[in-house]
Amino acid sequence: MEGHPVLLRPEGTLRIITLGGSGGIHQDPNDQVLKAPLKYNTQGCNREVIASVASKEVFLKECIDREKLVYRALPKDDPNILKCLSIAERGIQLPFVQHRDVRNYLQNHEIEVETRDRWIQNAVDAIATIHACGIVHSDISPRNFLVTNDLSIQLCDFAGSRINDIHSLVEEKSRYRLPLSPSSPRTAITDLFALGSFIYEIPTGTSPFPDLDDDEIERRHASLDFPSLDGLKYHKVISKCWRSQYSSADMPYRPGNAPPYPTQAQIDDILRPARPEALRVYGHNTTADNGCWLRLCYTNEEGHNALWSANELAEWVTYDGVVLDDESIFGGLDLAAALEIFPERVANERVNFEIREKSLRDAIEDAEEGDWDENPLEPYALYQAECVVTHMYVEDDVAVNGGGLLHVFLDDRGNVVRQWRVQDDGSESNYDGTWFERVWKGDFEGERGEVGPAYQEGGSRGPPYTL
Repeated sequence: MEGHPVLLRPEGTLRIITLGGSGGIHQDPNDQVLKAPLKYNTQGCNREVIASVASKEVFLKECIDREKLVYRALPKDDPNILKCLSIAERGIQLPFVQHRDVRNYLQNHEIEVETRDRWIQNAVDAIATIHACGIVHSDISPRNFLVTNDLSIQLCDFAGSRINDIHSLVEEKSRYRLPLSPSSPRTAITDLFALGSFIYEIPTGTSPFPDLDDDEIERRHASLDFPSLDGLKYHKVISKCWRSQYSSADMPYRPGNAPPYPTQAQIDDILRPARPEALRVYGHNTTADNGCWLRLCYTNEEGHNALWSANELAEWVTYDGVVLDDESIFGGLDLAAALEIFPERVANERVNFEIREKSLRDAIEDAEEGDWDENPLEPYALYQAECVVTHMYVEDDVAVNGGGLLHVFLDDRGNVVRQWRVQDDGSESNYDGTWFERVWKGDFEGERGEVGPAYQEGGSRGPPYTL
């Protein structure tokens, strides 16, 4: 008679609290928990079972290793993220949370409106933080928020999350998943779709379409056919999440978290001169994930109309992009002057400085160790790409006269890193996806376009570099 795999409990733990898709949660004598990959005793099992278990153990170890990597990139004491107490070879030490996850708590307790509001704020803040650190959770749901003793919630379970260019190992369940092709990576947009479903479940107590199967849910999501939001306090927020109308969790809807109002004197003496009233509505919606169109030339209306008609087909900037088109503000300005009155475009991205510095140092080291041809700037293409924080399409005099939009890639100070003219070959159509996938890095390596003055040799951000 053939044996069956026997689950092994890590040495020194008292009991198994729960088993998940990426590992086990084990209670230890210190009233903490150890999250570790599952391991089995396969003695007496046949070869097929042994091979299957071995493959599973490899994947589970990869998931836990990914969570270790994520925790090393996250802030140490963020109140909205489950704290990592320590990282060891065998797993991750975490606090013991007795109230379990949000879904379980919703099913077993009456919850006050103020607590629900706080949960939504906790969730938004948590997702904003991880996105600022280059992390996409990839499985946002009430299962992965834990209820703490003070009845706030903390995001957990990063086993399989995406970090920077390292793709995720997991994805959301159907009710929380943005309808995409199977090969599509997880992004901030997919996390925000799931956030919409999370916010829906908080007041309703049920997940979207609880009685439908996965295939029907995917069909409805693809058709933008979502559950009714009538009577829900956050119906506008949920709808925008589901329809991908947000690009970052750092959005202006955090309940109960309004900033203090400036005095009238501050408005008159500081804010108003620096910010035309017409630009205020764009202030929050300026992250790199939104396409941006900046019109600087207002002397050729026919040329402008032709360019905009072309954009409606090519979608260089899509419906949720930022379109800066106001002659009273931008007429006669160059790009640098335009950024002085609209600095959010280059200053709104939150970053993890340790990760950012490491990526820049690695890019310079690779450049200086490689064997390159005569072009002195070719080695620094990846360094330049790492410096980019946003991009925009500029409608200037050349563009309206048939020379193509100027596509500009900018660093965090508004310096032009690289720029080129858009060609009528479809290579930049629907550019949002290209931006998310950082495909433009290949354009940099292929020496496309012109390097900005600041990144030329001797420029303020150009070589030679010292590490």
